[in-house]
Amino acid sequence: MADHGSARRRAGGADPRVDVRAEEDARRSPESTRTLSPKEEERLLLDLQAAGIELDRRNDELRRALMQLDALQARYDDTYDLTPVGLLTVSEEGSVLEANAAAAALLGVARSDLVGQSLHAYVVPDDLDTYRRRFAASLAAETPRQCEVRMLRSGGDPCWARLEDGPARPVEGVAARRVVMSDITERRKAEDRLRTGRKHLRSLASQLSVAEERERRRVAATLHEHVGQLLALVRIKLAALREDGGAGGLAGRVDEIRSLVDEVLGATRTLTSELAPPVLYRVGLAAAVEWYGERLMEESGLTVRCVQKGTPWRLGDE
Repeated sequence: MADHGSARRRAGGADPRVDVRAEEDARRSPESTRTLSPKEEERLLLDLQAAGIELDRRNDELRRALMQLDALQARYDDTYDLTPVGLLTVSEEGSVLEANAAAAALLGVARSDLVGQSLHAYVVPDDLDTYRRRFAASLAAETPRQCEVRMLRSGGDPCWARLEDGPARPVEGVAARRVVMSDITERRKAEDRLRTGRKHLRSLASQLSVAEERERRRVAATLHEHVGQLLALVRIKLAALREDGGAGGLAGRVDEIRSLVDEVLGATRTLTSELAPPVLYRVGLAAAVEWYGERLMEESGLTVRCVQKGTPWRLGDE
């Protein structure tokens, strides 16, 4: 993936062709034909030895730099290929320039088949608008973006993927962005199950509320139709007993019992109205609120004023 030749030229220092040209220029120079004195020859020999030592030093540095470069390249290749998430390099046109093994495995294709293809070709058609709106436009934008779309898999069901792009950089002279592609299929399935569970809970809560309301109405009807009628009958019987018993202690005791029965009847009617006010279902919400306001004024002495706007509406059984 890296240009080792250019790296070697950068790390090597002097160009060998420069030394060749220097030697040719020296041979053409008039001084090169002159006979050197012993001191000049000795000085020249020392200079050549020093130049040889310097050249060896630079060659050693070059070899070390190339070894480091190779190590870095191998480390990068391992990181790129062995990372558990998909890594892609995508051009401005959306073509895949590079892909690691995880990206190819996620889409169920070979890396060689993925490179050169348009990334949007693997997006489920129904999610293409989301992909183009949230992600494809980011190739020309300055800030990174992300989106979640369904991706087509070769020989399998579509999978959910999260696409996140990094900053733009040139790749072989082409402007492109790094793209991280993560498999979020299990997370989306869990979210779907959670939404379904919440919907089911809301349905159960609604059913429970309806059941409670029906039970309140059933209890109120039982109190009104059965217990209330029995107490009313007891009251009638007590009245008849008082008339037959005449004056005396019996009449007083009957009056006490009638008073207790009247109190029970009143409590039963109150409980029936509180459980399921008949006016709420027979007349409507507005009338029920007015009725409750009147009761509140009688019990507490507060001033209650009910104002209705719009068309009155009646509550259903649910």
